[in-house]
Amino acid sequence: MLLARYLEFEWTPLIVARLLRRPLVLEVHSPFALEGVMRGERPSRLLGWMDGVFWRRADLIWVHTPALRDLIVDRVADPDKVRLIPFGVEDPGIRAQPGADNGSIEVVFVGSFYPWHGIEDLLAAVAKAHRHVPTLHLTVIGDGLDRSDHEQLSEKMGIADSVSFPGWLQRPAVYQLLERSHLGVAPYRETRVNYFEPVKILDYQMAGLPVVASTVGHIPHMVEDGTSGLLIPPGDVDALAAAIVELATEPELRRDMGVASRLRAADIDETARLVLEVCQAAASNA
Repeated sequence: MLLARYLEFEWTPLIVARLLRRPLVLEVHSPFALEGVMRGERPSRLLGWMDGVFWRRADLIWVHTPALRDLIVDRVADPDKVRLIPFGVEDPGIRAQPGADNGSIEVVFVGSFYPWHGIEDLLAAVAKAHRHVPTLHLTVIGDGLDRSDHEQLSEKMGIADSVSFPGWLQRPAVYQLLERSHLGVAPYRETRVNYFEPVKILDYQMAGLPVVASTVGHIPHMVEDGTSGLLIPPGDVDALAAAIVELATEPELRRDMGVASRLRAADIDETARLVLEVCQAAASNA
């Protein structure tokens, strides 16, 4: 049995599975033809064809949200072939310490600089929130083609001294920053198909951070509005700024939401157990 993630233009799992005559369990994190369009690229017939080939030839497919499952089932026409297994993340053994800091309020974002991640909206919201909370500081962990554009944008907004762009970091360094943070943000914009389950939110929750996030995709199932975080309409800069200010100025609310957020954290051990069940099912059906 072969377990692999579906990657753009990567044929190795399919070829190896066929050569060894082993069943293939494919983890699909993203439909690349659709993601390309979301990135602003022209629709690719080649990527669409590849998506279909891989999904139809895999013995079983593991996806992480109902929306992604439905999207793939529409292509493979076999609902029993697509299994839903939510993501989990490793527990690094850290817990954020709201209030135990040098006086600044630390906001953290982890992810790529894709348009739908809403980093531009986040910078605008931080600029608004900074007027009410001068000690506010944002760290944007990640990278992308337009990272420099966002750095320049923070300068134009007058918040360059209050925003850090450390780029991609190794997991231990990410955990260190999460431990020093007060809240995590995921300000997604509306997209054509909201199929994602942001891993960044799982990391925030595992660190015991309250989460401010948009009501798109699977996010409303991950964050309980008013209990483990605050949900906002996608693309609403004013609502995002207001949510940041609310958590920045109410330490008891941050603490309570952080505790509730940690209780919703999904551990990777449960994900691994469910993946093993899928692999065993594929092997027994071979």
